[in-house]
Amino acid sequence: MTAALAWVGANARPLLALAAALCFVAPGLSTTLRPFLPLNVVLVLGLAMARIELLAAARDALRLQAAASLVGIVLALVPASALAYLGSARALGFGADLTGALIYLAAAPPIASAGGLCFILGLDARRAIEVTIAATLLTPILGPLTVEILLPGGTPLSPAALGRYLALMIAGGVALAVAIRGLAGPETVARNPRVLDGLATLALIGMVLPLFAGVPALVRSEPVLAAGLLTVAVAANLGVNLAIRAALAGRMGPERAGAYGLLFGNRTIAIYAAALPHDPRFALFVALYQLPILLTPMLLPRRATN
Repeated sequence: MTAALAWVGANARPLLALAAALCFVAPGLSTTLRPFLPLNVVLVLGLAMARIELLAAARDALRLQAAASLVGIVLALVPASALAYLGSARALGFGADLTGALIYLAAAPPIASAGGLCFILGLDARRAIEVTIAATLLTPILGPLTVEILLPGGTPLSPAALGRYLALMIAGGVALAVAIRGLAGPETVARNPRVLDGLATLALIGMVLPLFAGVPALVRSEPVLAAGLLTVAVAANLGVNLAIRAALAGRMGPERAGAYGLLFGNRTIAIYAAALPHDPRFALFVALYQLPILLTPMLLPRRATN
């Protein structure tokens, strides 16, 4: 089993690309898995957090300088980028639905597998994990507040209800991470990065597939809408990723600049899809946004060192 998982981890790039195709050719599988989306979100969060010692990371993060740095990055990730997305959407004349989707996107933390993708790409994985955990833990507060301020009355759930749903999923992820490290042991976790890569790859695929329930039919019925949403999704993902990477390249090493690009460009908007009542057009955007996430390892070059 561990050998098979290690193989999956070593071949994450092509497998994630195949998963992108599977989303469109196996609509029945997506529909079957849709009720398990919240559980799959918990699984992805837990596997990502299991890579590091949470108590040690918390102690390091609570040091004044480290805490100020992490909070500053999270504020840039959530409310600041949400304001930027809102301004861009208005300047480009986007409708209310797409504008709202972009706000939810900006109010989401980096994808839970950001650390795993950084391992695969040879980027600063530890920093990616630290920022992802900090942003994820603050999301039940920052996310709903950002949405409520920028989309007043435009969300089907109150900030308190939305925050509660998000907090439950995140708490489940933390509990799973603690259980994994407790059962397997920190040494075993540290010695088997490829196995964790494999588990993270399978978990990411398992989270993405349910998001495509009903999407192929909607793409066929509204191809122009789907093409437009896909264009925006790619720009908000790979475009932001490359822009952040380029902007920071002169200030820090390429491994850390690349990690920040990945963090800003790859967001767990699926956490809102799991928490909110189903809306077909929002679901379509969330699903199409997963395609550049799945293709990131194929489209971005791997650095020789981590």
